[in-house]
Amino acid sequence: MMAATKLVLVAIGLAWLALEAEALARPLSRRSLVIDGAAATSVIGVSLYPPPSRAAADATLEPGPPGLRLTRADLSRKLSRLPVFYVKATSGAPVLDGAGEGKFYLSSADAEAALAASGAKGAEVSFVFLNEVWFPLITKMAKLDIFPPNSMVGKTAAAGLAEKPFVIVPDSTEVENGKRRGGVLGSGTLGEGAQVPLFLVERISFAGANPGEFIKPMFLSEADAVGAYGQMLAEKKKQARGAKVDLPEEPAISVITLNSFINGAVIGNVAGSKRLSGEAKVLELFPSAQSVADAQKITADGYLR
Repeated sequence: MMAATKLVLVAIGLAWLALEAEALARPLSRRSLVIDGAAATSVIGVSLYPPPSRAAADATLEPGPPGLRLTRADLSRKLSRLPVFYVKATSGAPVLDGAGEGKFYLSSADAEAALAASGAKGAEVSFVFLNEVWFPLITKMAKLDIFPPNSMVGKTAAAGLAEKPFVIVPDSTEVENGKRRGGVLGSGTLGEGAQVPLFLVERISFAGANPGEFIKPMFLSEADAVGAYGQMLAEKKKQARGAKVDLPEEPAISVITLNSFINGAVIGNVAGSKRLSGEAKVLELFPSAQSVADAQKITADGYLR
């Protein structure tokens, strides 16, 4: 029964990833999202973000109103959008590097390189969603006994590795892209520690499931961010039928770090842009199209074995 449940959960996760890949591969006039297990069709909307009435005066990390702060469940849901890759031992636990550190990679290519360097017999590259490891392994803020023995965290605990340090390894290409964009706004410095860049297109938002709701995407890939804006702009020009479209040809992109987002979201304020302060609940993480495809392939290969 537990194995069947796991297959269902993986299928749900991959169905969401498939929607992400499909959405990034087509014009973004419509986009399907899966939030809390329910599919919601989102229509892309272009406007200054957020509406002027909600614009913040600055991006200082002062506590926002309680209603804007993320609960642990909120944060877990947002992190559940990101697949991370790791070198999996035959025991099911991660293979530690030479320094005794466990690493979760945002790039499967980096995980493949780590696998080759490890020399671990029978090991392979696998993936989990970031929320599965953020609290128990990376931040050590979850009790290990709540995780089933056959889960990755359970197997890591059984191998006596749960107290070892675990980190996220950003895609080095995206780190350089972030630096080229002028570095990050708010806290965190790219290139120092496990700082993961997030790319925010200033004038892109998606309509939420309910009237009046909207979602602000944080892209893990600069190319996906630029591509989304380009597709949206092309769609707007098509709709205008020759009339002037009041949008720049090139997107205005801000860069923040994943750590900055998480730390700011907990107190209800996110540094990174003057127009992002206090908007943690509308910000959503969008994995790279490549990581989505790689996660799908790993799962498909697993089913075929």
